[in-house]
Amino acid sequence: MARETYKQAYATAKQDLLQQLQKRDDLDQKIRKLKQTVKALGELCGAAPEEIDKLLLVEGFAIEAKPGFTDSIRRLFRIHQTALSPTDVREDLVKMGIGVGQVNLLSSIHTVLRRMAEAGEIEKTEDGAFRLPG
Repeated sequence: MARETYKQAYATAKQDLLQQLQKRDDLDQKIRKLKQTVKALGELCGAAPEEIDKLLLVEGFAIEAKPGFTDSIRRLFRIHQTALSPTDVREDLVKMGIGVGQVNLLSSIHTVLRRMAEAGEIEKTEDGAFRLPG
């Protein structure tokens, strides 16, 4: 008798799961459309292209586009417009879903930051952080 109760609960839970996944898919589609609308309106208003990315990052949401590793770091400097430490960069990359599970992410970040500094894309501050030149 208890086995039938479990089977019924299992069937109900599976059905609920499928319904919730469908709702999530519908919501994800609405969110994608709204992001496109916000970006288009932002362009018409003259807002900076990075403004929506900054909003999403500050609120702890993933940023959609998955650029390469170095381009992602460049993007972070454009978004923040302030000095970033290597650990700041790591935290934001992880929020973006980049480098998650990488064994030595911080080492890769240091390498990219050093190369960007050597190329003059960024400059090192006195406290060991990096910022855009100027």
